[in-house]
Amino acid sequence: MAAGAPGAIGAVEDGGRTIRGVGGVGNLRTGQPPRPVQTFRAASQTKAFVATVVLQLVAEGRVGLDDPVGRYLPRRLLPAGGGRITVRQLLNHTSGLHDPQVEVYLTLQDILDLRFEHWTPREVMALANDNGLLFEPGTAWSYSNTNYVVAGLLIERVTGTSVARQLARRLIRPLGLRHTWFPVDTAALPPPRLRGYMPLDDQPPLADADITRFNPSFFWASGALVSNVDDLDRFYDALFDGRLLPRRLLAEMLTPVGTGAPGVAYGLGLEIYTLPCGATVAGHTGALPGYNSGSFRLLGDDKDARVVANIHPAPDALYAALFGALVELFCGMTPAEATAAARANPGTATGIRFR
Repeated sequence: MAAGAPGAIGAVEDGGRTIRGVGGVGNLRTGQPPRPVQTFRAASQTKAFVATVVLQLVAEGRVGLDDPVGRYLPRRLLPAGGGRITVRQLLNHTSGLHDPQVEVYLTLQDILDLRFEHWTPREVMALANDNGLLFEPGTAWSYSNTNYVVAGLLIERVTGTSVARQLARRLIRPLGLRHTWFPVDTAALPPPRLRGYMPLDDQPPLADADITRFNPSFFWASGALVSNVDDLDRFYDALFDGRLLPRRLLAEMLTPVGTGAPGVAYGLGLEIYTLPCGATVAGHTGALPGYNSGSFRLLGDDKDARVVANIHPAPDALYAALFGALVELFCGMTPAEATAAARANPGTATGIRFR
């Protein structure tokens, strides 16, 4: 809370025991604290769900991981040369596709002005395509929400049904995720909801804008999912325990590609961090107006954590505090000890970027 979040929900699972905690305020108008059951916009944690569905299609022989996406989608949907991008390159962000988010949601005022705007995936693709490819596919790494917009279009073309229906049929209903859903075109976040806030430049810290109502259609298959900490735990447990994918495809999902940041890699829909103590965690973060969240599993151990803070954009101090909490949990280190360890081992992560 001291780092700038109105409120937060956290959950830790260690050896089958789950501990949940809350802090601060979940509703600035009423002063009510957060509750662990409350839902929030999981943002880019959607990518782990969508990548899992794509890999299930790979397991079924309906999609080839190293096939060009032009085999499945009309080339007019992609920028020049985009048809040769492979499915793998979409999922690990080595496609070179541009992310138009940086132009559309450039300022806090843009977020407020466009909070109820409806976008179709094809409209988002048209914006991305205007910039062409950033680099030759497979030659570099650049995080782009556009990759998962294309992955969503791929799912719909191959299955003949919507991304929402495929997520529900393959993941949400079988895992009993009662508080997880994929909004198609609505700004509503039904109860039980954690209210999300956005700082206003010219206001004191707690005079924030309530941004709970926000249409996430621009982000669609890259970031529209709504969930809560317990449902996210069920999903990631099922994924890492091998109940959603064959062993070989889970191994592909965890195969790291360097991102250019020390100790930070990306698999197929999963972020992978090497912490200062040498431990490796995998999962995904998520950030949309009003919410910063993350889910992480300590690889090789049955210990994981989920956290959400109800503010975004957030001050750097909040990200530092979240990283410090994860290092303390997974490494048993204080922030000072972690800083010293990172200096001694430059190949480890010094922070986590919530996106």
